[in-house]
Amino acid sequence: MTDPTKGTLDGFLREHGADDPEALDALMSIGAALEPTEPSEALRQKTLGALSLDGRFERFADQAGRLLDLGEDDARTVLNRIDQPADWYGDPKVGPTAMLWIEGGPGVRDAVTGFVRVMAGEDFPEHKHIGQEHVLVMQGSLIDSLDGKRHGPGEVIPQPPGSQHSFHVPEDGPDLLILSVVQEAVEIDGQRLGPDDRLG
Repeated sequence: MTDPTKGTLDGFLREHGADDPEALDALMSIGAALEPTEPSEALRQKTLGALSLDGRFERFADQAGRLLDLGEDDARTVLNRIDQPADWYGDPKVGPTAMLWIEGGPGVRDAVTGFVRVMAGEDFPEHKHIGQEHVLVMQGSLIDSLDGKRHGPGEVIPQPPGSQHSFHVPEDGPDLLILSVVQEAVEIDGQRLGPDDRLG
């Protein structure tokens, strides 16, 4: 009886062995010889629809929970909102930036809390923290105007009340995604933004 996988990748690897250098070279040659093709829109949508982004930022649940005064389960729920595009909006005062405001627990009731996304190669403008700020970097990196250092995923950057700075997102990385928690308010371009008058 003919092996139904004969001539397929599985059959090829079974016959020659996955560790056989000649077999792997042959596979690489086949891949290099193929002409790249664009998938149909229907196939693209089907493939994207099968993907689940839930849990993509789960590794930050503990840190986000502490900053937002939430338990880890609630923090995971908040983190999963990151990949819901309808929840985000941009603001012309901060350029190529999008924001997603979120509610935290009682400890941050008087704080401005939310996710901020800034495109690679762009700047977040000069702004002043009325109260203490904590920023958790979740994706990409930023170069802070106060210390000139590059901060990356997993770092929590504190700024004291009254501090003022801007930051740059390097061109050589992905877009920046941060969680920002600022007690009392933040001032951007002369506009005061508090927990009850968020931009939008």
